[in-house]
Amino acid sequence: MAVSRAVSWLLCSQVRLRPQLWQSAIRAHGWAALAAVLVAVDRQGVRDPAAYLCTMLRSSCLRETVGHNLRALIVQAPGHA
Repeated sequence: MAVSRAVSWLLCSQVRLRPQLWQSAIRAHGWAALAAVLVAVDRQGVRDPAAYLCTMLRSSCLRETVGHNLRALIVQAPGHA
């Protein structure tokens, strides 16, 4: 529960994501929503992490999108995984 609150606080204060969107994303996608945060914040070329994350969290196929993006993160920074 503490991890969930900490992530929620970071998303709302640092990424500027609406708390209601995060709560609905957790209910719909579970841990895949947390992986989407990693992608949105760390992926190179993402100019607006909040908008990118918002779009990802509204996706019906979030797990596939996250998987694709995590593979792209590994390619962009080999040796850091």
